[in-house]
Amino acid sequence: MNIIDIQIPLITNLLKKHGIEISVDEKFKPDFFPNVEKFEGDNQLTLKYHRNEETLLTLYNAVSLYCTESYMSVIHYMLFYAFLERHDYDNATNQLELFRNEISNNYIQRDEDCLSLQMLFTLLHEMYHILFHHSPDLKDEAIKLIRKIIKELKDEMSDFWATIDDDTQNRMKNELEEHIDTMIPKSLLLNAQKTMAAEIRANAETNRLMPSDYERVINDADGELSEELACDMYAWFFIMQELKNQNADEQEIIDANKLVFVALTSMQFNTWVLNKTFRPNAIHNAYNGKEIVIRQSVFKSHLRHYNMESKAVRTDYKQITFQLEKMFSETLVQLLSNNYLSDIHKKRGNIDKDKDNGYNIMTLDFRNPELSNHYNILVLKEKFNSVIWISREKDTLALGNITGAMMFQASILPAIGILLTDWTLNSSGTIISSLIAIASAILLLTELNIKKHMTVKMLLICGMFYFLFLTFVFAGVIR
Repeated sequence: MNIIDIQIPLITNLLKKHGIEISVDEKFKPDFFPNVEKFEGDNQLTLKYHRNEETLLTLYNAVSLYCTESYMSVIHYMLFYAFLERHDYDNATNQLELFRNEISNNYIQRDEDCLSLQMLFTLLHEMYHILFHHSPDLKDEAIKLIRKIIKELKDEMSDFWATIDDDTQNRMKNELEEHIDTMIPKSLLLNAQKTMAAEIRANAETNRLMPSDYERVINDADGELSEELACDMYAWFFIMQELKNQNADEQEIIDANKLVFVALTSMQFNTWVLNKTFRPNAIHNAYNGKEIVIRQSVFKSHLRHYNMESKAVRTDYKQITFQLEKMFSETLVQLLSNNYLSDIHKKRGNIDKDKDNGYNIMTLDFRNPELSNHYNILVLKEKFNSVIWISREKDTLALGNITGAMMFQASILPAIGILLTDWTLNSSGTIISSLIAIASAILLLTELNIKKHMTVKMLLICGMFYFLFLTFVFAGVIR
């Protein structure tokens, strides 16, 4: 039996104890985590759940907790369902095949107990949204408590900035550089890596989390984020009580907290990917970096109530964060290299800069396969000139140099060839050379339609057609 089949009755029974009847329905959309829907003009709430949530969490755990290199298994699995929802079956099939290849190369450990706890947290979180909807007094009490916790964190941060010394600042800079190094895809050109690092560094400096950010949450009129934090807190306290009833020791409680932390960050990462790819106009549940950091900080602070926060625990959370940053890096490159983001940024009028993350999207477009393949057909001299310009950090000149070479080869040389051709097209040599060119083009177009990018193997295969052409020329068949 699926884990969700056991936990859904638990949630509905808990709500019945509060006199609340809800409907439950399965969903098939790519937002795998539970959510509550209210239909217009109807006060009845529906708890929506995805049967494959445990599979996605298994993949997240493999990356975050067991430190496997299966980052792309997460994105391929998510995009498979996203394309299915859009009835884009070619892309869905491609993502499924990539997912199978990814998991075949990595051992994915599946722990029923871990998954059960994580999925229970996500369901409890939504259950408390339902309770708050039916009981405004309970909601007000919860938000009042969570704002008290946020104020404590704000005061701590204020004291920190007031007493910070040079050694602490240097340590913070070193930690930032570690995070930057983790987030930058190593497959980018060196110059692109430097550009991206500089923009992340500048963005981190101008958007540093400050006490005023906590103050804004405290003074938030509608309390939307405060309600999310309250649902996190109550769901965690419920799990804590269950663990205590089972006589769990301190380490088991800390491990449970880390598991829930992974589930929490997974929910946000899932939202970010979907908004970046398929929801260009999404406003609700948009990924807000500062709010996510506050949410994570508030959640981790719950361990303090049991005197369990320690340096070892903070180190564990740091490792989880680094793993998620690696996954973010690989995901961003994957989305860009397959052109999944291009239309969205055009719709937003936001080609030059991804404001959510401070990255220059055009910098990452150096990973675009079509652009790379245009580079591959240029003469070596022009390539070498561009390498020199790039090494001197003059990428505009490098791109201009390559563009000029492409324009020359695409216009001047063909024009000369057309003028000097006698246009006698009835010879066997002309027909053979035409068929060779058409066959090569068909192979490339077929691969592009199937895989959405060109591979080195296919380019080498098409290169064999050129040698076939030369063979016919030297044999006298083509004159």
